[in-house]
Amino acid sequence: MLTALALNYLVDTFTQYAASAVAANTFLRSCFAGAFPLVVTPMYHNIGTGPSSSITGGFTALLITVPFIFYTFGKRIRARSKWSKGSVF
Repeated sequence: MLTALALNYLVDTFTQYAASAVAANTFLRSCFAGAFPLVVTPMYHNIGTGPSSSITGGFTALLITVPFIFYTFGKRIRARSKWSKGSVF
């Protein structure tokens, strides 16, 4: 559900460059999905379950703020971009 909303946002924001924006999103998401098991598995084995879960949970808690930052400052960010100026009303 969240992925569909993010892709709709990208298409609406970068109207002329929508295909490139969706491709970049898919590429970065795949990079993170491929790197996550390579990083997390050794971390759980080396420092234990509790600290590793705290680190991944803290990272997740920090990322919760990203949609609110985009909601608050999104118009200003889009106005500065040369590719998404057309989506600012």
